[in-house]
Amino acid sequence: MKVLVTGATGLIGAHTTMGLLDNGHDVRLLARSPQRAKQYFNEHGYDIQDIVEGDMLDAEIVREALTGCNAVVHAAGLVCLDPKQADTVYHTNVNGMRNVLGIAHTMGIDRMVYTSSISALFDGDKEVDVWGPLNESTAPYARSKIACEAFARELQEQGVPLRISYPGMVLGPDDPGLTTSNKGLLQFIELMVPITTSGVQIVDVRDVAELHVRLLEAEHTLPATEYRYVVAGNFHDWRDVTSIMNRVLEKPILSPPCPGVVLRALGHVLDALRKVIPHQIPLTVESANLVTLWKPIFSERTTKILGKSLRPTEETIVDTLTWANRKGHIACKMASTGGHNTIGQLAEISDIK
Repeated sequence: MKVLVTGATGLIGAHTTMGLLDNGHDVRLLARSPQRAKQYFNEHGYDIQDIVEGDMLDAEIVREALTGCNAVVHAAGLVCLDPKQADTVYHTNVNGMRNVLGIAHTMGIDRMVYTSSISALFDGDKEVDVWGPLNESTAPYARSKIACEAFARELQEQGVPLRISYPGMVLGPDDPGLTTSNKGLLQFIELMVPITTSGVQIVDVRDVAELHVRLLEAEHTLPATEYRYVVAGNFHDWRDVTSIMNRVLEKPILSPPCPGVVLRALGHVLDALRKVIPHQIPLTVESANLVTLWKPIFSERTTKILGKSLRPTEETIVDTLTWANRKGHIACKMASTGGHNTIGQLAEISDIK
């Protein structure tokens, strides 16, 4: 297949692109910086020359990029939980998605994969349900993904066999930059892992990428509205996260107890302060709700398609931190865990760069 990939200089898009190439597909990229894309893939052993320079918000550029393709993976998106950026996030994600998938549909392309997010389905402490109605969250990032999800479902209801994936917290090595989720992992090391209510679902980007390739290749055998696949990953409460991190690293992670209600209140305070005083503290109301109210969701349909279980979280964290050390994002000593090699020559934990 000739596949257009958006978001190829992001973590999920990059790994999906490499997975497509490894499976013999012809790939075209839509990228704002072709040079950056070429450099990344060259460093990983792939020579991609078919790159259309432009932005997904430009409908004419999108149409040009889709011409000659018979499949598309839409993995581009702006991930930002800062309330001050809410309008930008909404405009970018919603209009970009409508351009890419909407134009692909009008051009007769029926092999499409869209990377949604579990945050589009998250509604406080309720169970997440990909088949249920969408919530009405006003949180900046979630609001944009809910609107994107609504459009994706419109296409499905029209009979378009759009395959939708719903990743959890995506971590993994070989990140073209430093995505929000990988940066969050490094901030846990630098700052702390609060022991609070609920927990987090961590999924390896390589599993997400493999799912995307399988979904794109699969024949249309189901009603269009059934092509929804949770790839949430492994659920861990925050004590378990701390335990994993302490096994992986030689230096224990700071892990103070912090009730969920306190974190959520602090998120409100910090969001209010952002309106008048710029600060870099990553906690927001949206992130506080996600980390303190999350209920586990499982990925049976995904593991059935993959024919295997998702990678263990410890493997994902070791591989991600090994990559982060090598790239100079952070420096830390790592213990020998799970058969992985010890990084013995690195300095003690230092600042994220």
